[in-house]
Amino acid sequence: MSQKNGVSGEKKDSQIIRKEINYWKAQSKKRKCSDFSEMSYWEVMSTNSAL
Repeated sequence: MSQKNGVSGEKKDSQIIRKEINYWKAQSKKRKCSDFSEMSYWEVMSTNSAL
């Protein structure tokens, strides 16, 4: 049975690929903005300089 993304977990190459995928997922999560996570929708919209 294959795992997520079609990468089987049996071979050494697939383990390296899985590690690389997890690394980049973690990097993506770090870059996401969390400054506005506790603010309401309209507070976030009112701080947007494009409005």
